[in-house]
Amino acid sequence: MPQFDLTTNVKDLPANFHKETTELVAQLLGKPSMVVAVHVNAGAQLTFGGTDENCGILHLYSAGQLGPQKNNSYAKSFSEHLEKHLKIPSGRLLIFFHDIARSDCAWNGKTLA
Repeated sequence: MPQFDLTTNVKDLPANFHKETTELVAQLLGKPSMVVAVHVNAGAQLTFGGTDENCGILHLYSAGQLGPQKNNSYAKSFSEHLEKHLKIPSGRLLIFFHDIARSDCAWNGKTLA
């Protein structure tokens, strides 16, 4: 059950941003879009390198599908997505990957274990 959690100082999101982001996460992780959560804290008081130019901090949580062999390609895809839609340069984006144990994630009233 992936969660895309972005905090950004960009105030205005494109109308289709959540939908396109959901589809991207589902495609990259091989998960159905119905279980992908996208949370964006837009317009946050956030600086990067001491400036308030467009920037962001992304946390991606997933029970499986994350790891050293895949995270570089995910980082590239998410960086390109955020630069295209929110004008956040890859050098002003931090991405954290969180591989969650199936026993520590629940959906539909039960854990995934």
